[in-house]
Amino acid sequence: MNIYPLLFVGGRRVLVTVAFLVLALILIGVLWTVSVHAMALDSFGTPTPLDVWDYWVAQPDSPAHRELVLGAMWTTLGHALTGYAVGTVVGVLLAMLFVTVPAVERATLPTVLLIQTVPILAILPLFILLFGRGLLVTTIITGLTVFFPTLVWVSQGLRSPKPTTLDFFESVAATPWTVMTRLRFPSAVAGVFVAARLAVPGAVFGAFVSEWLATGDGLGYLVVISMQGVGGYEPLWATVAVTTLMTMALYVIVETAESIALVYYAPERLIRR
Repeated sequence: MNIYPLLFVGGRRVLVTVAFLVLALILIGVLWTVSVHAMALDSFGTPTPLDVWDYWVAQPDSPAHRELVLGAMWTTLGHALTGYAVGTVVGVLLAMLFVTVPAVERATLPTVLLIQTVPILAILPLFILLFGRGLLVTTIITGLTVFFPTLVWVSQGLRSPKPTTLDFFESVAATPWTVMTRLRFPSAVAGVFVAARLAVPGAVFGAFVSEWLATGDGLGYLVVISMQGVGGYEPLWATVAVTTLMTMALYVIVETAESIALVYYAPERLIRR
């Protein structure tokens, strides 16, 4: 199979996503500027995008400002990626277990749904008491935001093979592991990446909340400090801007990986898009 045309289609798909994200940023910037001036929000200390840019580049203390925000960004990125990885792995493994042993799904799914319906802010104090204020609690909270969509989408993908194909594997006495690795999981690749894309904002949000209420570092805590407005609100909005750009960059990275994976495992889905 010639994969180069498929790689071209995947690359074009990623470029279209990037173009839409850039257009969204421009639109947000325009609406932001118009809102500040139209509603006289600048009198309350609300900066425009140009003010945030000056905070980053044009002021004498801009190097210190960049060091502060980017340092917090790397901390948040580490928290988000750690929880993202743990939540994804646990969600995929549990989905495989549910599909292989349906009795386990029937027994544990109510508990999973209960955990998912409890607000993070309600259970975070308990987790702080149990696990402290370090990386562990951040990983757990972030992982919980990623885990459920991964479980749902991967379970759906693992159940997507046609019954006739499953019957063929049974007719040749294939083991459950062979059915899972040779049939079900390749069929679930698209679902895995749908969950991965949906989980990106959730992972950043989980890291934010954990830093805000538990660890006292990263972008989440920087937002709390900046909300005090000492010296202006530019640090707050600069943090928001960096968080938005970081989330968009992670989304594009996941979509790029998805396009490459679909070339090999589900090219018909790539062409259909």
